Order: sequence, then structure tokens, then C-alpha cells
Amino acid sequence: MSTIPGPAPAPTPNPRVGLRGDQLAELVAQIATRTEQRPRVQQPSHFEGERTKLRIFLVQLGIYFDALGWNEDQHHKKITYAKSLLRGAAGQWLVPYVDGRRKEDWETYGQSVETLKLHFRDVDAKETARNKITGISQSGRTMTEYANEFRMIAAETEYDEGTLTRLLLGGMSKKLQDAWEAGETDNLNTTLAITRWAIAKENKHSMMDHIRKGRPTGKFDTTPRNVNGTFRPTPVSESRGDSMELDATRRRPGFHISAKEYQRRMRANLCLKCVKLGHRAAACRSQANSKEGATCEPKYDNKKQWRPPARAREIGVEKEEGEGSGNDESPQ
Repeated sequence: MSTIPGPAPAPTPNPRVGLRGDQLAELVAQIATRTEQRPRVQQPSHFEGERTKLRIFLVQLGIYFDALGWNEDQHHKKITYAKSLLRGAAGQWLVPYVDGRRKEDWETYGQSVETLKLHFRDVDAKETARNKITGISQSGRTMTEYANEFRMIAAETEYDEGTLTRLLLGGMSKKLQDAWEAGETDNLNTTLAITRWAIAKENKHSMMDHIRKGRPTGKFDTTPRNVNGTFRPTPVSESRGDSMELDATRRRPGFHISAKEYQRRMRANLCLKCVKLGHRAAACRSQANSKEGATCEPKYDNKKQWRPPARAREIGVEKEEGEGSGNDESPQ
């Protein structure tokens, strides 16, 4: 008996059917934005209100926001994240605003940055930078490290190029100053060009120092080998003694006695540590005695006899005299 097939199921409606071209393009763009791999950058460090570190803090915030893709319209996210990094004096300054006791006088991220600068930037940044740039030097660092610090401070000094060139040369190492004096940089007139020359010169100096020192010579293997490359043992000509003799001179660990002394103490039932009778080394509390043939038996001198103390002898004599005088008396 054949069965009659039922009606075909209704097709599942496709939500994308009927989308216009612009809507589909917008949907694809959203999906691509979500799956886009953004670069991973280190989070900015905390800012504790140091006036000399405000500039670096703001630069780190800008780089981090660019990596996250936060555009210019996301002011609330930027302000909130910047607040979370304030510590120390900067955190204390922020407390009244967070508690609501003081109204925030900024609405955009740019306005909040200007407020931070108003409270924590250096009052006289130019004079501070001028005092600081005269005191820095290379002093054991690489030219790259010294030039980076110099360039950052020089941006706020407002010095002319000639003054900055003189200050840059004054802080270089002695080798670089000697090379400059030799006339190798006659055509270099800017701090950037001098910095590039100094870095290249320093690299050449480091390479030549390494060449002059030379590579450390390693120890070569002088073990004789056979024709096929295997090691050939060296014959031993000297006599190393009999095994029994070696055992006889070997010290016993823990007791510091020879095997011969060890056997003597075992046969005599002496303590292996203090050479006394009546106990074993595990229960010994005496001082160790590692002398060969040592014994702790008491020594007696037969020539000397024990005598009682002088007072005891006097008491004994008086007692004997008293007894003798009683026996001599007789009735008359």
C-alpha cells in the first residue's frame, strides 16, 4: 500500500533576502571591523602628578587610543580611561570631581587634557629644560640613548641650532669628541646630522675594539685517537698499589679513622667514636677520638696511695688516744 506524500515544508525565510546594496555593504563592513586584528600595544603607565612626566603620559595615551581605534567622538571612553590611571597627587586632585563636590569643567577629551596641563605642567618649562640640558652627558651610555634624551629636552629649550650643537658635542664621549676635533664632520651643521654621524662612528669603534681583543681561544682536545677516529686509551705505567693496601689507608667517613683502626675497635667492642666501652657510636655523646690505637681506660699509679685529708687524720688520732687512756685506768 503506497503512502501519499504530504505537502512540502515551507522554506525558511532568509533574513538577508531583500537587503539593498548599501545595507549589505554596511553589514559586511561591520563584520570586517569586528574581526579586524588590531595591534597590541602596552598600556600607559600611571601618572602620579610629576610635572616632568606629564608630556610622556599624554603621548602614551594618544598612542593607546589610536591602537584601540577610538575616534575623536569617543570622549567619554578616553576621559574615563585617563582618570583610571591617575595616582598620587593627580589622584588626590581628581577625588573632589569623582565625589561630586566639584563639577567637572570639561566635556571633551581635549578639554580634560588642557585641565591636566593647567594643574600639573611645569610652570616654566623652558627654563627647566635649559637647566637640565646643560647637565646631561653620555657617561657610559650609547649614543642612541644619549641623543634621545637630549632631543626630548631640547624641544622645550627654544635654543637655536648652533647652541644645541655645542651642547650635544659637550656631552659626547671622549672618543667621539676626539673624532670631531680631527675634522671628520666639517659638513655637519645640525644636531640630527651630528647624531647620525656619532652613532655610526660609535658602531665602528665597538667593532674595532672587538676585533682587537680577538676571540677567546678554546682548549683543544689532545687525547690520542685511532685511525678510525675513536679514542685511544693512554697506558698507565705507574703502579697504583694493591687494593687491600689502598683500603687500609682509606679513611672511614664520619669517624675519620682508617680501616685498620676501625677493625681494632670493632674486635675490642669499643665505641667507634670515643673508644669507650659500654655503648655504641650511635648513642655516643662524648668527643670524637680519631687517634690510632687510642684507649680511654683509666690509668692508676700504684706508687701513690690514697690518704685521707689532714683533718680526718687528726680526728682519727684523737679518737685512738681517748680509747687508750680509758683502758689504762685501774682501781687502786
